[in-house]
Amino acid sequence: MENANLSNTSSSLPDSAHPLSPNPVPPPPPIPTSPTGEPPKFPLFPILAGILLMILVATGTFFLGKSQNRPNTLSNPSTSSSPTSSPTIPLSPTIDPTADWKTYNNTLNNFSFKYPPTWTIDATNDQEKQNILIKLTKDDATITLYINLYGIGGVGRDYEGTPMTFNGKTVYEYKWIYPNNNTVSYGLTDELKNTLGVFRMNNQTHSIVLTYPQEYEKTNKSKEILTEFHQILQTFKFSDSTQAVDVSSWKTYSNSIYNISFQYPISTSGLSSQPRELNNPDAKQFIVTIDLPSSSFTLDIQQREETKNYLDNPPITTYAAKTFTWDIFITKTGYCDGAECGPPFVAYQMYKNGYRYVFTFHNQTEISELQKTIISSFQFI
Repeated sequence: MENANLSNTSSSLPDSAHPLSPNPVPPPPPIPTSPTGEPPKFPLFPILAGILLMILVATGTFFLGKSQNRPNTLSNPSTSSSPTSSPTIPLSPTIDPTADWKTYNNTLNNFSFKYPPTWTIDATNDQEKQNILIKLTKDDATITLYINLYGIGGVGRDYEGTPMTFNGKTVYEYKWIYPNNNTVSYGLTDELKNTLGVFRMNNQTHSIVLTYPQEYEKTNKSKEILTEFHQILQTFKFSDSTQAVDVSSWKTYSNSIYNISFQYPISTSGLSSQPRELNNPDAKQFIVTIDLPSSSFTLDIQQREETKNYLDNPPITTYAAKTFTWDIFITKTGYCDGAECGPPFVAYQMYKNGYRYVFTFHNQTEISELQKTIISSFQFI
C-alpha cells in the first residue's frame, strides 16, 4: 500500500518538476541479487538476443544481395556448352539417287558415266578413237553424246545459258527450241556467242545434248527428264591418262634471224638429228626440218596475210600454249596435187606480226602429247 501511494504522488507532479533524466524503463524480470559487496551483474539474455538478432540480419542481408546478383536460371536458360541430358537424334544417311544405276566405262577414251536403268544405251562405235557416238533413250527423249569430235564444222549461233560445273570445269547449259519439229534441246557449251554448242575437256572436243518433244513441257514430263539429265551429268568423269613427256634430254633450236626458239627430242631413227634449214629470201620464207624418233616435223615461217584456213581446210580445233593460240589441222590424205596426194599430217598454225608460223608433223593422223610439248616450247627470243 505504501508503494502505491508513492506512485500516485509522483504522477501528479508538474512536468517542470521531473528530473533531467531518461524516461523510466520498466524493471527487468527479477534476478537473484548479488551478494553484498559484489558489483551488480548486467542482464545477459537481452545482450545475447541482440547480438544474435544482428547476426541473423547481417546474414540475411548478405544472402539476399547474393541471390539478386545471381542470373535468373528459370527465365533465362543457360547457354553454356556443358553436356545436357537431352537424347542425341541420329542423322539419317543421305540417299544416293544413282546407287542402283548402271555404269558405262570407256577405257579407250578415258571417260565414264552412270545412267538410270529406265534409259536404253546404244554405243555401237565406242571403240573408235574419234567421233564416238553414244545415245541414251527413254520414250521420246534422247541424250546424244559425241566424244572426241574430229572434223567438226558448221555455222555458229548465239545461245542464252546459265553457268554450271561439269567434271570440275565451268561450262554453260543452253536451251534451244526447234519449232520445225517441235522439240526442245538442252546442251553444254564453252561459249554462248557464235558457237557450235560444244565444249573442250582434256584438249578434246565433245558434245552432250538432251532432246525431247515440246509437248513434254505441258506436263511434269519435261521436269522429270531434265532432272535425270542433270543427275547423269553429275556422274561424268573425264580422266587425262596422258603422261608428261620427259624433255630432260631434248635439244633447243634457236634462230637469231627470226628470233625464235623451241625444243625437240633426239632422233633414234639413225638419221642425223641436226636441224636442216632452207631459207628463201625472195619468197620471204624459212623452213627448218627436224627428224623425230618415228617421223619428222617442219617449222615453216612465211610472211603472208592472215587467213583462218590452211591448204583450203578449216581448223578442227585449237591449242593454247603460253600466250599463243594455235589452229590445228589434220589431213589424212595429205597434200594433193592433182591426182597425187602426199602422206597425212597434223599442222599447228599461228600468225604474229605479219608472219605465219606452221608446225607440220608428217605421217601423223592424231594430236599427240609429243606434238603439244614441242608446240608449248616455242617462244620468241
